[in-house]
Amino acid sequence: MATVAVDEHSTNASSHHDSALASCESKHCVRCRRYAAIRSSVAQRWSTLRDDLKTERLEDAVRWLQRQEPDMPDGGASASDGLGARGEYVCFVPNMSTQPWYSGLEDGAAAIKAAIEASGLVSDATLDTIRDEFSAAWTDDASAWTFNTTREKQHGWKTLSLVNQGAAQEGNQRLVPMTVDAVRRLGDNVRMTGCVFGNVCVSVLEPGAHIVPHRGPCNVRLRCHIPLFSPDGPWLRVGKRRRHWHSAPFLLFDDAYEHEVKHEGADSDGARVILLIDLWHPSLTADERRGLQLLFPPTA
Repeated sequence: MATVAVDEHSTNASSHHDSALASCESKHCVRCRRYAAIRSSVAQRWSTLRDDLKTERLEDAVRWLQRQEPDMPDGGASASDGLGARGEYVCFVPNMSTQPWYSGLEDGAAAIKAAIEASGLVSDATLDTIRDEFSAAWTDDASAWTFNTTREKQHGWKTLSLVNQGAAQEGNQRLVPMTVDAVRRLGDNVRMTGCVFGNVCVSVLEPGAHIVPHRGPCNVRLRCHIPLFSPDGPWLRVGKRRRHWHSAPFLLFDDAYEHEVKHEGADSDGARVILLIDLWHPSLTADERRGLQLLFPPTA
């Protein structure tokens, strides 16, 4: 079965894009497999777009990507906060106001929380529909699910990809049409669309599975987890703080920070199942979102 890249691969927390090759099996990962191609395509696009994209932070990100300086501290959070060296990321926009976890009450994030609630994604009726569609897809079409293994190869997790690195997975979307409609109601100003860093999937984590510490490929998104089935055993750590999915209607975090997932429950507890949605980082301006779509499209 083919491997998709929703950035839950088990790379070492301190890996650079070169050293990560040994531990990421996806042939399409933007950091581990396609870094050189994306670097070249961004340079070509920037040469024609730079006069239109007059955003200093994006210009800094592109220039740094082309210079390929040695890994540097990000200049903001300390290493103890879990943010990596700049060289770990395919796209790193400087001077972003960010933090590992978001409650939805922070500046910018309040609009995200309002959009999630307005979409109906966390309403009881919509969640029941999503669970029903998930259960049918799980039972009826095993070929749609991608099996991912941890480095230990003992336990793993499965994903039903609906948007993979910005590209709609139309066959899978037809299995869960009401889920797709609910996600679309978030709107393109909130959900990361038209960009290679945007993903939507259903993720199933089996008891015993451990996704080791790692970081996402960019710092321009927040990741939203909506729990569908959430036993007590599984947890998610971002930075220093560990949380459980049953603790809130949704979890919102910046996956540029080191994060880790583990299901410590018994087999009888069942799997943790979430709907994962990538959202635009609230620190980005509308011009910067447009620029990222032009520089890092799904076909990057």
